[in-house]
Amino acid sequence: PSPSPPSAQAAAQSIEPLSAADAPGYMRHLARELRVVLRDTPVEFTSVGREGLRLTIPAGWLFKLDATALRGDAQLRLDALALALAGPDGQRTRLAITGHTDSLGRRELNETLTLQRADAVAQYFATRGVDAARMTTRGAGESELREKNEDSPAARQRNRRVEIELRPFRPSPREAS
Repeated sequence: PSPSPPSAQAAAQSIEPLSAADAPGYMRHLARELRVVLRDTPVEFTSVGREGLRLTIPAGWLFKLDATALRGDAQLRLDALALALAGPDGQRTRLAITGHTDSLGRRELNETLTLQRADAVAQYFATRGVDAARMTTRGAGESELREKNEDSPAARQRNRRVEIELRPFRPSPREAS
């Protein structure tokens, strides 16, 4: 993940961090809103610990096979989510966007492909008002398979995904000093 530009860092610093007491309620409220936004989509929604949320988006819903540019219809599909994350109910979160793939292909190519896909989602969110300073991206390649046995096309398809983990915004120790 590349460092954020200074203007993005300044914008993130203007957002009020969530206290440990406020974060769970804030994240529950955001979860309710996102469940409405993501209704009738193939996006999986799960809780991570007490305060985290994970959205798992099938790669085929966003990208053509082996492509790193968002499909035209994917941009429309991401709009409601981007608006929720850019608005008052989502702006006090940090997003970790991770691309995943199946085990076909060379490991180096898979890592590059998944990072470029995560970057494409982050860049699109940034065009829709999500502060770039709140987002990190990572390409996991084939290192975190959901389906270890990829004998079927359906199993390989389940491994190709983009995950967005949302956590409450809290300043890092370096930012707090």
